[in-house]
Amino acid sequence: MFGVSSLGLLPDARSPPLLNFLYSSGTNYVLHYELHETFGTWEKYHHLWRIEKETAIRDFIASSPSLQDYDKTLKSYVLLDKKIRAEPSRYRVGAFLVNT
Repeated sequence: MFGVSSLGLLPDARSPPLLNFLYSSGTNYVLHYELHETFGTWEKYHHLWRIEKETAIRDFIASSPSLQDYDKTLKSYVLLDKKIRAEPSRYRVGAFLVNT
């Protein structure tokens, strides 16, 4: 999950700004939990925003990949793109409509 503290569902420095804002604004525990659960579904894609694209490309090229390696890597990104596009683009959490 996104920055969930070891004490439960308290936000920390890694939490999305929306969660920190809502929590500091006195949002109730249930709404806070629902937001964490909603955003937690995206954690399986965390590697996409935690790596530097240029570094990953440079490292891949430096490994002298074969044509099959290029094909396999491109196919994995096409599959990942399909999975992401299959995710809901909106989530309703309490009175909030969250667009991804």
